[in-house]
Amino acid sequence: MSTIYDAAIEFQKLLGFEYKLVFGYKGNSVEVPLRFYEDKFFHLSGLQYLSDISKIEDAANTTDAFNKIIGKEITHQDLVVGARFKEKNLQDRIDRVADLSRLLNSAIFDKNVTQVYKYNKNANPNSDIIGNFIIKNFAPDKRTEYFILCKNMYDPDKYFGISIFSRDLSNKKQKDFAIGHTQNTLLYVSRTPLTKDKQLDKNKEVVLFRLPSYSVPTNSNINVVKFTSLSRKNGGILVAPHPTLGQALANLINGLAEKIKTGVEERRQELRKVKQENDAFKDAIAERDEQLAEKNDEIANLKKECADLSDQLKKHKQLVTTAAKPTRSFSQNLDDFAKRVRAENTAKPQSKTDQMHKTDKRR
Repeated sequence: MSTIYDAAIEFQKLLGFEYKLVFGYKGNSVEVPLRFYEDKFFHLSGLQYLSDISKIEDAANTTDAFNKIIGKEITHQDLVVGARFKEKNLQDRIDRVADLSRLLNSAIFDKNVTQVYKYNKNANPNSDIIGNFIIKNFAPDKRTEYFILCKNMYDPDKYFGISIFSRDLSNKKQKDFAIGHTQNTLLYVSRTPLTKDKQLDKNKEVVLFRLPSYSVPTNSNINVVKFTSLSRKNGGILVAPHPTLGQALANLINGLAEKIKTGVEERRQELRKVKQENDAFKDAIAERDEQLAEKNDEIANLKKECADLSDQLKKHKQLVTTAAKPTRSFSQNLDDFAKRVRAENTAKPQSKTDQMHKTDKRR
């Protein structure tokens, strides 16, 4: 773990150089002269998030804050108590700034661990970073770090580092920040010391990396190299010996292989993007299926409620029908009773007469 002082010291070493990066895409190339400025350390390290730290607020400006860190007037311990130090993961940013010298002078030239991208502001809509290029590097601590380059509005021919951070891509919750940006090919890198008045000391320009298939422009102070890697010094400048036919063929093959590799990588990027879109589509379908299942459950419940209501309605109808049947009134029942009584009374005298006749006959 690096302190803010460690990061400032390493950053200070970069102030005296300009790095010329050349990126290529589909046969075209762009030069990116990268410089480092004292006032840019403040934002690169994320100190803008520590407005609750009085020593940061008391600094006259960002350059003054940098000088106070170098002079140990602002210490790492002053920063870690900040309310947003952990929230914004500033320790990681400080570690990455401290690692910049290694990144630019060694790791960036290993294509197995470093890639470059043209920045696409629409690729990360939730990010407020404004940049032009991304250097993506697989750091020794197995995290993936991103160094964002931005054109200097006060010196349009130069670029500076505007943000640096890392992510753990083994954690599925952390997305690769480079997805959606256009991958370029790193063609060339050189480092040139600056004079006291910040001019390039071109006689001391050193080539750090050159893709075998890339030829240095004729207006460069570096000798044009067509086939072989740079191997020996001449007046402080790395140059290449005249290649043999075998070397020329080997490097030509390497150049073709590099182009094929670049094309394959671009295709892989496209396939990864398509896969992400397919995954998103599958998730949308799964969500839709879940919603349909919920709707089906609601429909089943409604059908059951309708059936219950139908049964209740049927019972109510039966009750109403029973209640609607006509009933005999009391007076009707009384009339019927009276009729029966009269009929019985009428029948009784006849029975007595018959009995009297039977008695007379016996006599």
